[in-house]
Amino acid sequence: DDRVGTGRQFGVLFSLRFTNSVDRETGGFAKYLQTNAFVRVGRQYQEVNFREKLQKNIETTLGKGFSVESIGFFDPFMPPRGVTESGQDGWLEKPMAYAVLTRKDPAADRLPQVTMDMQFEDQTGPVTLVLPSNTPPIAVGGAAADAAAQRPVSDLKVTMIVDPRDARDREKGRTIKLEVVIRGKGAVPDLREAVTGIDNAIAGYAIEEKGIEAKPTVVMQDGEASTSRFGYGRPKAPEGGYPEPDASGVYRLNVERSWVVTYSPTGSSQGSTFTLPKLATGVQATVDTRYFSDMDLVPVEGGAVRVEGRSPLATIVPLGGAVVLIAAGVFGYRRIKAKRTATPADGAFAIPEHITPLNAVMTLRRLQADRAATLDEPRRADLQRDIAAIELKYFGPGNAETPNGDLSETLKRWSSATAL
Repeated sequence: DDRVGTGRQFGVLFSLRFTNSVDRETGGFAKYLQTNAFVRVGRQYQEVNFREKLQKNIETTLGKGFSVESIGFFDPFMPPRGVTESGQDGWLEKPMAYAVLTRKDPAADRLPQVTMDMQFEDQTGPVTLVLPSNTPPIAVGGAAADAAAQRPVSDLKVTMIVDPRDARDREKGRTIKLEVVIRGKGAVPDLREAVTGIDNAIAGYAIEEKGIEAKPTVVMQDGEASTSRFGYGRPKAPEGGYPEPDASGVYRLNVERSWVVTYSPTGSSQGSTFTLPKLATGVQATVDTRYFSDMDLVPVEGGAVRVEGRSPLATIVPLGGAVVLIAAGVFGYRRIKAKRTATPADGAFAIPEHITPLNAVMTLRRLQADRAATLDEPRRADLQRDIAAIELKYFGPGNAETPNGDLSETLKRWSSATAL
């Protein structure tokens, strides 16, 4: 539907269409989705980051009148599929990228033309051709644009996590936090379009003006961008297979949007039950709900979470036990201090000695808060994507049971990148 609205997210597919003979003579177009493709330039070969060039092309061109929320690329070695072009057979289509856009200018009546430099070989040597895209029209005007249609999305999944610990333990501002993660293939709907009942989840609490924090939209990458120069054969297909086109022939990648909703006490009588939001009418999705019980994520039963103040007596430890805990703590501290031989570099943040998914997320969030003023917008967005990826992998649906080396590498990379 061409009614994309203004300030609302919609998806755009970038794909190449070419004939069988072009595919055969050129050897395919996988290199344009790779980060280290070796191509002939003049009389020698050099490494070119084609994926980065394509991304900059899209961002620069569509930046006029539109906001590029996120771009995801398809697997470089995904085979092209047969299509009919202008009623003719013998054509192939290779999906390249899927972008999520927002129209800023309500007068923009079509997508700008994106160009792509394509390199070929003829008898005289390498030849570069600039190929233009089509420019799909979009609706303008009040009724046409603002009565925006629901964007196509499939396999929608909504994950909601409630954190009532500050309210229960009477700490900080006694707030309750609700994290909502929505993921699906296509343009994911906005928070209030997907779920209802957000504002009246619990009595005595309200969402303040800036109480809903929207995280950056993330389009999930498909496949590996980097390929070895000395690799042999075509890489294997991903475990779940390559993406398939929908009924309209459009390929879509997984898109994730997330929000953190903060409920603050209003001063009136506070309720003891937090009722989770429900799917909005017409939204078809699977729902996964959990809540924090101390440090554990526990499934929600009955669609509600009890929020009761914890008695101060419950935190009092018997005197004998307290003495043992204090002694053990002092002993443990001395052992850790004695074993600690390395300190972080000047300006770098400390990396936990034993890395777990939980302390990795906490470390990156602490970095996010402490270095907010020194990180530019792209790096802040990259940091948020890394945090979201760890949370989804280890705490989301189908989470990994044990951490692997990616946590250590992520922390080391950010420690080096943010060293003062």
